[in-house]
Amino acid sequence: MEIDNVGDDFFANLELPPAAAFPVKSATAAIGDTTIQTALQSNLKSKFDYGKEIEKQLSEPIKLRRASLGYRASLGLLSIFMMSMPLAYAAFVGLTAWLVYYYTFNIVPDVAQETGIRGGRAMIIMWMALITPIIVGVIVVVFMCKPIFFSLVDFSPSRTRTLTRTGEPLLFELVDRICETIRAPKPVRIEVDSQVNASASYGAGLKGIFKSELVLRIGTPLVAGLSVRQLAGILAHEFGHFSQGAGMRAQLIIGAINAWFAKVVFARDAVDELLDDAIEDSESLFVFVLLLARGCVGLVRWILWGFMVAAYTASSAFSRQMEFDADRYELALVGSDVFISTGEELHRLGYANEKSMQALAELMQKAVLIDNIPKMIQVCRNKMTADELCMIHQAMMVAKTGLLDTHPCTRQRNEAATRIAESGVFTIDRPARELIRHYDALCVNVTNDFYRNVIGRLVDPGELQPVDSHLHVLFRS
Repeated sequence: MEIDNVGDDFFANLELPPAAAFPVKSATAAIGDTTIQTALQSNLKSKFDYGKEIEKQLSEPIKLRRASLGYRASLGLLSIFMMSMPLAYAAFVGLTAWLVYYYTFNIVPDVAQETGIRGGRAMIIMWMALITPIIVGVIVVVFMCKPIFFSLVDFSPSRTRTLTRTGEPLLFELVDRICETIRAPKPVRIEVDSQVNASASYGAGLKGIFKSELVLRIGTPLVAGLSVRQLAGILAHEFGHFSQGAGMRAQLIIGAINAWFAKVVFARDAVDELLDDAIEDSESLFVFVLLLARGCVGLVRWILWGFMVAAYTASSAFSRQMEFDADRYELALVGSDVFISTGEELHRLGYANEKSMQALAELMQKAVLIDNIPKMIQVCRNKMTADELCMIHQAMMVAKTGLLDTHPCTRQRNEAATRIAESGVFTIDRPARELIRHYDALCVNVTNDFYRNVIGRLVDPGELQPVDSHLHVLFRS
């Protein structure tokens, strides 16, 4: 289930002090193995028998209504349309190359012969006029061919933390049972980070897609802010996408095509820089030809932009349908009431996350690194004022789904959930953090991973300062 989230990207354009500006404190302040073990042992075990209750409530597959014929038909039509987009672009490149060829070997000789100009300045001007479209055309064809060699899938994974079955048996038990209940493939690993989000995806690259190597990623703030029932519903939604394997694989390929179009429209590379340098260094009339070529390259990017918008609009509509379809699994597992309460809580956590990231950015600009980002988010959520809660609710209620939105707005999803009126089969309402045996230490670890992604280096534990000493940054008026 995806919500508006602020994470590593929040810091992408933020001017932070250099790595050396973050002072490393004494090594005695570091969190060593002994300290971590002490912290882990201090976590009290709940007397509630999770294993027995999870097995009891999720003992057999749930019954789901089959996806509509319209949904399945739209999947086939969209797949055909999306696959045709790169082919249409390749055909456009081929047509452009043929026009350049035809002009060079048919139009130019005929025009030169018919003019009858044999010498002098007039001949130079004539040949400049005839050759300029050839030079521009060749440059444009090169730029149009360049995107074809971009990788369709470009993964730049951020650092995450991987859980083990022996370390967190309750969470793995819940995940296994949910997958069995909704007939979804089980993940090959479970990762955690500091984001207010959860996602399930195939492993990196096309290999992960075709080998069905499913990876589950859970944000620790979700574990802190939700009940077991709410978290289970979110997981059922994520795994619900993979209960329809063909649809999810099609969506991943469609997403790769969208990413490819976006990259070739907006990204610049060495070829772009080479053209710019040639224009800057040119001191003759040839600069006019290069400027004309750059203008035509810009026109090509606008054409690609049109391809991108068409593809993204079509795929966004299908993506919204996939979200409604995945909601069926969450509703069947936990019921309509819990589905609605979970959506509202996700918006509150999203607001707390954004506010916490702003405070964190302020602290990092002062070379202060707190030791527990999920705790900051949790405190921010727990201390929300009535005015803030009202504002979040009103914003959620007035939001509308846009043409290019990949997810329907929460209000629409809640209306659909109310119409379905499921009661659910899973009813454990205890805090989700009880599923994580090593929760406190895990929060410290994902905080370190966050800094590694933002700062670009490992952070020594001695650099971290207690989050409790800096919570005042959250509540300034």
